[in-house]
Amino acid sequence: MLRALAGRVVTIERRASLAEKARAALAGQGLGDVKVVVGDGTLGWPEEAPYDAIVVTAAGPAPPPPLLEQPAPRGRPVMPVGSRHHDQFLMRYTRPATGDLREDGDPAPAEDYRSERLTPVRFVPLIGAHGFGPDR
Repeated sequence: MLRALAGRVVTIERRASLAEKARAALAGQGLGDVKVVVGDGTLGWPEEAPYDAIVVTAAGPAPPPPLLEQPAPRGRPVMPVGSRHHDQFLMRYTRPATGDLREDGDPAPAEDYRSERLTPVRFVPLIGAHGFGPDR
């Protein structure tokens, strides 16, 4: 459980009914401080950013650009990346440190992230604006 490792956890669920079940289950375990929100996970949750880590639990074709804007300096998004049904790898991306800001003071763009291929995996497809498309 991520809550045991982090000071705060925000989780995004696409369906309101599943979000409500998650809230109830977490509260039943004494973890009512985990924030469960309803939304498109490919957009992240900028209201609570920056994050030290972001964990995506569905495979996408590439890391969603909005998620790469939300980590803190040296933050680490981790997600499965690859095709919809096979050839997926768990990837870790590391945002550059604050000293690595661009000349205009903006955060480093996604192409400046360090990426690491960790292991082959098989996850369900990431659905959303920056995933494999709308819900079907």
